[in-house]
Amino acid sequence: MSATANCLECDAPVPVPQDAIKGEIVTCKECGTAFELALAGSDGAFTLLLAEQEEEDWGE
Repeated sequence: MSATANCLECDAPVPVPQDAIKGEIVTCKECGTAFELALAGSDGAFTLLLAEQEEEDWGE
């Protein structure tokens, strides 16, 4: 069974895999927002941080 966290954009539940690691990217199935998993405390719980979006490089 995996844990869940609430999306920071739409408040939908975002599943966090049981074997998740710090820095892993998870995506909200409702709005498509990508989040990076960060440790919330010493108990191993995770919190969501907005993942950095890579901007397109048009060769400039």
